[in-house]
Amino acid sequence: MRCRKLFIVAFLAIMVVGLNRVSPAIAALSVGAEIGGNFIGTLEIEGRTRTKNVRLPKNTTVDPALLSGLTMEYYFVDKGVLRYDWPDWMRHLSIAFNVTHNQLAFGHQTFNFISKDPDWGTLSLPEFNGYVLTFSLLFKYRFHLIKQPDFPDGRLFLYVGVGPGISYNYLEASNNIPGNGTAVGHGISTVPTFVAETGVSLFVVKDISIDLFFRYRYLTPNYEFNVGVDGAPLYIKFDNNSYNAALRIAYHF
Repeated sequence: MRCRKLFIVAFLAIMVVGLNRVSPAIAALSVGAEIGGNFIGTLEIEGRTRTKNVRLPKNTTVDPALLSGLTMEYYFVDKGVLRYDWPDWMRHLSIAFNVTHNQLAFGHQTFNFISKDPDWGTLSLPEFNGYVLTFSLLFKYRFHLIKQPDFPDGRLFLYVGVGPGISYNYLEASNNIPGNGTAVGHGISTVPTFVAETGVSLFVVKDISIDLFFRYRYLTPNYEFNVGVDGAPLYIKFDNNSYNAALRIAYHF
């Protein structure tokens, strides 16, 4: 909740400053706020202690979550703030720094699996709650779809973008594992990530655009819980690949 409030305050402050300027459509710099949903189909979880190792079936369900974020994007055009006389062919390109926050939660679930260790024939997971904070750098290419007299550079665009990032993941086990000892504690994992995004962008007025987009995010966090099964550290690893469907509103300086 605190992260989302900081996003909103920062965006409104930049908007207040920017409204004192007169800036054309597709200016060199824009700042936007986004909101949408974060979805993960199922997780294939690998759990281990110092003496035991098991991979669960790929059917751990994860709750959908609210996604919020901020984006600062630079367009290679000779207009607005930070303008520069770039070659004409570069007007289709931009680079965007993006930060997003979403919750990560899945409830108590019990799994059966094949294992040589009879004590691990059935495994019950505790309830997990946490969040994911991702910083990414996207390189985008824009396709101009509609031009109008008031928007000579284009009013409607289709765009695609890809880029690297880094993700900070926090996960907390909120209760005991029934029949398998204690696993109350929290784990933190910071890992590299890959992001791909595609969407449509529409200028509603000369300075403000709205994006509807779909984003895929690949990351594989590896958590170490400070309290694990029977007092041993508990390690949990899974592919936290998520899908975002969101709306972004941006102001162009």
